[in-house]
Amino acid sequence: MHFLSIRNGLITSLLVCLWGTGRAQSPQQKFGKIEVEDFSVALPASDSGAAAVVLFDVGQSYFEWANGLGLRVNFERHTRIKILTKAGLDYASSYVTLTERSGDKEVLPTLKGYTYNLVDGKVEKEKLDKSGIFSEELSKTIQRQKFTLPNVREGSIIEFTYRIQSPFLWNLRDWAFQSDIPVLWSEYNVTIPDWFVYKQLSQGYEPFFVADQKRASTQLNMTYNNGQGRSGQSSLQSHVQNIPSVEYKWIMKEVPALHEEQYMTTFADYIAKIEFELTGVEIPGQMTDSYARSWATLNKDLLESDDFGQSISRTGYFKNELALIKTQHSQPAAQMAAIFNHVRSKVKWNGEMNHIFLSNGLRKAYDKGVGNVAEVNLILTAMLREAGYQADPVILSTRSHGRVNPAVPLIARFNYVVVAVQHEGAEFLIDATDPLSMPDMLPFRCLNGNGWRVSTTRPGWVETQGNARASLMTQAQIELDEAGQVVGRMNVSSAGHAAMITRSAILKEGKDEFTDAFVKKHSDWNVSNLAISNLEQADEALKLEYDIATEGGMATGDMIYLTPMMLEGITENPFKSEARKFPVDYGMTSEKVHIVSINIPEGYSVEEMPKPVLVTLPDKGGKFTYSATVMNNKVQVISKVQLMKPMYFGEEYTYLREFYNMIVAKHAEQVVLKKN
Repeated sequence: MHFLSIRNGLITSLLVCLWGTGRAQSPQQKFGKIEVEDFSVALPASDSGAAAVVLFDVGQSYFEWANGLGLRVNFERHTRIKILTKAGLDYASSYVTLTERSGDKEVLPTLKGYTYNLVDGKVEKEKLDKSGIFSEELSKTIQRQKFTLPNVREGSIIEFTYRIQSPFLWNLRDWAFQSDIPVLWSEYNVTIPDWFVYKQLSQGYEPFFVADQKRASTQLNMTYNNGQGRSGQSSLQSHVQNIPSVEYKWIMKEVPALHEEQYMTTFADYIAKIEFELTGVEIPGQMTDSYARSWATLNKDLLESDDFGQSISRTGYFKNELALIKTQHSQPAAQMAAIFNHVRSKVKWNGEMNHIFLSNGLRKAYDKGVGNVAEVNLILTAMLREAGYQADPVILSTRSHGRVNPAVPLIARFNYVVVAVQHEGAEFLIDATDPLSMPDMLPFRCLNGNGWRVSTTRPGWVETQGNARASLMTQAQIELDEAGQVVGRMNVSSAGHAAMITRSAILKEGKDEFTDAFVKKHSDWNVSNLAISNLEQADEALKLEYDIATEGGMATGDMIYLTPMMLEGITENPFKSEARKFPVDYGMTSEKVHIVSINIPEGYSVEEMPKPVLVTLPDKGGKFTYSATVMNNKVQVISKVQLMKPMYFGEEYTYLREFYNMIVAKHAEQVVLKKN
């Protein structure tokens, strides 16, 4: 990104922007003015339990000339929030992020706030003072200005307004229309002179109440220093002209709160918002410049970067180790695996994944045995290439970092690096940061849409979810006595990401803590003798075996009532909301199979059994099969749940929710045995 800061002498103008009356009546009131009636607010039924509500949130961005400084882009915001419950007190605190680069910095010339409380039928207000404002330095270039409004309690209304003045014309502020609390009115007004071209990117699942634009002629008025006159004194000049502009207005109203739900990536992927990217500057008679980036230029920049592509060509630091590996492993598949295992054990990941560039360099990371994600996997790329494999780095954005928009080729949207390697006509994605990962099985954090292959010959998008799959099989052998007392043995076998996730939990917590947590999870049963097999053999299925028993019998009179899926079945639908507009993102496909074999006690016969069922999702998206049979004095129940897509869109949510409703109902059904 080029950081555009246009200064005195390049443009001689002051931009003034005013929006007219508009077509929608805004509830925004003058700052500091509030009435008793404002404390009465009706929430939509869907958000009746909200901790707070945004009454209005109105922003505007416009350009102006600051005398002696140059062109600036201003951002103003005016927000009013009603605190409804104790949990809503957190909204009394907020912050503003300011950027500083190359000697230029954003400033906050205005920050004001009030807290309003209704006391004995009258409004009392308390002003935000300096003691409630403090700064936090996040990095050398990013500062956060925090503020907390005073005397906030349940029922308070808080209000704040601020203005940011920025020299960075590329940093036209984004706007979020949605929050984790309901927003009754959200409005963003932007005035852009024809001199500047911005790409607009909107996302989310809520409709605009207003999305409008109109042509306007804004008056520019500037006073500037024209140098020294004959007397040696500075000469001030003024200039007035009209510059064509476009005035934009976006409004959403009654925007529902966006809550964390099952199988989401990150909040930022789903929230309704609009973003801007500067793509060009066209000032008649003065300058024309393009800042538009393409994936080709991003690819070229990364290949030429000393902190990325160029570092891969420097290979002398591992030549001895690579020569030994090639001597010990002559077969290509074994050699590739050995290189992967060598890097994974030699260079430990330090946990950093906030950018895709080197921090200390490949040689230093290799010698010290520790590095960030780029250093670990670029070393792997270099070793594979030196061994003769076609290997390229792949940049991606992790699930917690957010999805990459293919329309926005920005390096900042990526925070992780893996490796794409060709072998026997197939391409594998590998990651040496995780001790449990396998070739073509990336850690779960990486399963987030597409990554970009950085390559001189094959640049392009790569699907990160590829063959990602979680498999789980549970087999239970159950013995019953005449009192309905249950004893049995459970065998649980997991593969793919199901095994990776469980292995990670065991290694993180330790076997003892994992065992304690496992027993506590199955507290309705007596669980004992837990044995774990293949814990460190990532290429093998992970196996758990344990004994189970009930403390009491399940017999009532002459009947025994047994729920076959009582231990490992799905007892609760993960999807609580009746509707969901955004996707359900599992990150992978999955299959769960439960097989329960029940010995029928002597003197008993089957009175009632669950009926078989087959349920499918539309477009072959999933399948649930359930069967129960009797053979050789045994009842065998088999349940298989298959999810054949890593992601289900909002339009499929109703089907998916009902799919789980049917599974929960079926897994709750009982086998009834009757004494002969």
